[in-house]
Amino acid sequence: MGHEAIIYGRIVGATWHVGEGFRRMYDLNRDALAAVPEEDDHPWVVRGIFALPAPYPRGIYRRQIIHFGLSMKDFPYEQDRWDVWLGKFERVLRELYWWSARAHIDTDFAPPQVFDWKPTDDAMCGLLDDPPRPVSEWVRTVRDDGPHPAGP
Repeated sequence: MGHEAIIYGRIVGATWHVGEGFRRMYDLNRDALAAVPEEDDHPWVVRGIFALPAPYPRGIYRRQIIHFGLSMKDFPYEQDRWDVWLGKFERVLRELYWWSARAHIDTDFAPPQVFDWKPTDDAMCGLLDDPPRPVSEWVRTVRDDGPHPAGP
């Protein structure tokens, strides 16, 4: 019997200019997620952890919300695995067009944490270029989101 970590969150997809190409970036994000590998080494960031909303207008009003979530075995003495997971997740972010991202990480060994990503001003400008550029620069913040869990 092992310990479990639960990771979940959302990426708020960017929109294109108002008009007939408004949903352009929705398609670019769908294509980028289709390119995420189906297989990976632990800790996993694979295509199957991501979910796109229903097509416009049933799942999207203005912004495309990309959901993600997984549970995996937690290793209390290998906390550097979170740096590996974050690196893999950020590789996916570098391929997407987005306004913000948030990940919640709940483990048995540390307080729940919330990670937030916000594109830099230069990255935001790149979203408005023609063709748009995926977000490649951001500021990442983290905060504890509750009390430390009870021991195992």
